[in-house]
Parts: sequence; structure tokens; C-alpha cells
Amino acid sequence: MATVDEITDALRDVIDPELGLDFVELGLIYEVEVDEGTVRVTYTLTTPGCPIGPQVSEQIDEFVSELDGVETVESTMT
Repeated sequence: MATVDEITDALRDVIDPELGLDFVELGLIYEVEVDEGTVRVTYTLTTPGCPIGPQVSEQIDEFVSELDGVETVESTMT
């Protein structure tokens, strides 16, 4: 089963294209919860109308779901 640290490391691949920095470094990942095979990630965007919102959610799902033991990824923007 993936740990919170492993998930956080995977989330470093989610990059803000305008700033060239990852969402973890920017402090945009608020919470990572692991409940057996389900991972819940709560995040925000750099601005409320940021056009990359759907892309970020897809990247979170893609990178986290590649980890061992992860069956479901639930990403929530706040």
C-alpha cells in the first residue's frame, strides 16, 4: 500500500505550466488521505479561474494511480 510520503512524491510531477513549479512545492496540495486502496487528495489552484483545473485533476489521478496498492483516486479541488 502506498504511503502518504510516496503519494506526495508522486504529486511532485503535477506542474503548474506558468510557474514551472510543482503543486507540492507551491503548497497547493492541502491534504492526502489513504484509506486502504482509496487515496483522497485535496488541492487548490493558483487562481480561482485557472484554466488548467481539469488537467490538474487528471494528472493527480494519473500519477497517484500508478503507485502500488492504489485502487481509486479521489481528487477534490477546494
